[in-house]
Amino acid sequence: MKFKGLVVAANTPFQSDLELDLERIPSLTDYLVGQKLAGLFVCGSTGECSGMTAPERKAAAGAFIKAAAGRIPVIVHVGSDGVRESQELAAHAESAGADAIAAVAPYYFRPGSVAELVDAMAQISEAAPKLPFYFYHIPALTGVNFPVLDFLKAAEKRIPMLAGVKFTYENLMDFQLSLNYDPERFQLLFGRDEILLAGLALGAEGGVGSTYNYAAPLYHRMIAAFRQGDMETARKLQLLSQKLVLLLMRFGGSAGKQIMELIGQPVGPVRPPTRNTFETNAELAAALRAIGVAPYLGGELVIGDRIGA
Repeated sequence: MKFKGLVVAANTPFQSDLELDLERIPSLTDYLVGQKLAGLFVCGSTGECSGMTAPERKAAAGAFIKAAAGRIPVIVHVGSDGVRESQELAAHAESAGADAIAAVAPYYFRPGSVAELVDAMAQISEAAPKLPFYFYHIPALTGVNFPVLDFLKAAEKRIPMLAGVKFTYENLMDFQLSLNYDPERFQLLFGRDEILLAGLALGAEGGVGSTYNYAAPLYHRMIAAFRQGDMETARKLQLLSQKLVLLLMRFGGSAGKQIMELIGQPVGPVRPPTRNTFETNAELAAALRAIGVAPYLGGELVIGDRIGA
């Protein structure tokens, strides 16, 4: 399985009381399919996996798979702090009809070596033996930061279904070395929206990101410009992406979900300890317009009365 283009790290919808909102998933999926994405990455960091119970993660993953109905591949993130729970989630994802699974490294009692990391990922993959498996490398959140190249070399025989890595890190040297280790077998999916252009320049064919939920048109245009050799346009659009990411960091907490609400695709609040800041919606909308990103948002940017898109 090879992904070309944008794989969206989908939000998990919650109701106002912070309960899972499964009824919202079909319409959300329809919207995401309409954004011309290459795949859905569900129950990951953007999907607030660490704040959900295993039964909730199973329910959400199943709902996304059902809603996708074969129109778009679904990668289910099954990583957790315990291998046993990850195995349970992996087995469920396979039985529910997922197209692939992914997992972060355990992040409380962390693997102390590449061999220990490979062993943990192998046990998870074995619970879903028919599904392509992606290691989700995100050291900023897990604290596990072995070179991905070393992981691939150690895992290629140990994990038969290993299909690649979701590479969410800034080490571009490790990224390119890993990308070129065995490109026929392994795909490196670039996970930093704000430097996607750098990943493309090094050979990435696909990326997984959270801002693709609402700004996919910006990245589609950037990728097209890159492929056409129009680097001036590609760089300008990447800079706009960086301004968007800085804006998200400035507003913090629920900002990504707030933008979804602003474009008419509400996915509810975030769960604690992440802070909800929906009272700043009007300010956030104005900031989006001020940096010039509004024309690239998927949907209509609205606050009560339409303020433009």
